[in-house]
Amino acid sequence: MTLRVFLYLSFPTSKNCPSHTHNHRKLNNSSHLYFIETMYKKVRIKNFKSLYDVELDIRKVNVVVGPNGSGKSNLVQVFMLLREIIRPSSYPPLPFLPFGGYDKVVYMHDTSKDVSIDIVGDDFEYSLTFNGKEHTINIKKEFIRYKDFTIEREDELIKVDGKEIKENRISPYNSVFSLVQKVGMITFSNLPVQLPHDIMEFMANFGYDIIVLRVIPEIAISQVPNYFPLSLRVDGYGLAKLLYLTRLNIFPFPTIKHESAESIPIAIKRFLDENNMRFDFQITQDGSIMLIFKEKIGDKEITLVPQAVPSGVAKMLVILSAIYLLNPKLLIIDEVENHLHLKFIEELTDHFKFSNPQFIITTHSPLVIDLYDPSDIVLLSREGFDTKAERIKNSKELTDKLIDLGVSLSDWIFGFPK
Repeated sequence: MTLRVFLYLSFPTSKNCPSHTHNHRKLNNSSHLYFIETMYKKVRIKNFKSLYDVELDIRKVNVVVGPNGSGKSNLVQVFMLLREIIRPSSYPPLPFLPFGGYDKVVYMHDTSKDVSIDIVGDDFEYSLTFNGKEHTINIKKEFIRYKDFTIEREDELIKVDGKEIKENRISPYNSVFSLVQKVGMITFSNLPVQLPHDIMEFMANFGYDIIVLRVIPEIAISQVPNYFPLSLRVDGYGLAKLLYLTRLNIFPFPTIKHESAESIPIAIKRFLDENNMRFDFQITQDGSIMLIFKEKIGDKEITLVPQAVPSGVAKMLVILSAIYLLNPKLLIIDEVENHLHLKFIEELTDHFKFSNPQFIITTHSPLVIDLYDPSDIVLLSREGFDTKAERIKNSKELTDKLIDLGVSLSDWIFGFPK
């Protein structure tokens, strides 16, 4: 086995502020403008919980709505599982542990079935097929195509651009992405062939560029031990360390693309200024990092410990930090409206439309739905045990009809006669 090391530099080009000028396009003649860059185009999921066979095209902003039990949480969880398989948080990987075992993940608890996830992007494809026993995964097939380059895996065998790599066998619980790792700006490959630079970069970052958030504000802003990885957990935990190292202009995490001379992105500063707040840090006796907030009231300033910070402010800081510091390609947020005042929900809408990532958000709120174009909406429903997903057809025609009738999009979705 040969270890190959590649050194390269990345120079990001986007900006930290959603008001920065981008090329935009209009959709459906509505007033909504969207940043045109996309990466993810489509996902297909088979045999994951109620997602027996669901295909979803992924646009800039995707607002997922549906009644309780329709499968919104399952759609969020499939991305949580995908990330845990590709970038495991433990070794050996135990991706089914948070779900209670493979039988709780697979459709109808039928452990004889395989789960598959297929993702298509602008210039890549990725397919994953796996099954498992209890908490242990067995990866059966993977296929990566990046531009014209391919890597295939069937059980323990690997093919690179059609050529079988006999020197390497891969563990059934490791993804092929584990063969390429990035530490800072150095990329390591455990394959005995030299991979093109762009496929190396793609493999080193894929998975890290998907972030899932189900924010619990009081956990998100709690103190973080220094040894905790520089990332945001699904509940938002880790924010204190992320902001602390950002303030110090230290960016060791490979997907952070810092794009300004300012240590804290403009969007985060602006949000805090508008709410008369700022933050500082305190290092505890055990070396943990604690966020301390300062609120300005008139000509005075009071100190707020994390427990006293409004939950909406905490959640907004998590989401804005995910967008402008971790800079993912795809950000999934479950029940986006929870803890947020309408003012914050409206503000997030602009960030979603004009920042770099694509977004999948789930919601029960008519207030959220009415901020978006019908073409952004994904409707989930259940037929028996199966989740069905569909887009609104003829969204321009529907928009005109709703204007004529004087009703909102949420009225139409939640029961107004169609």
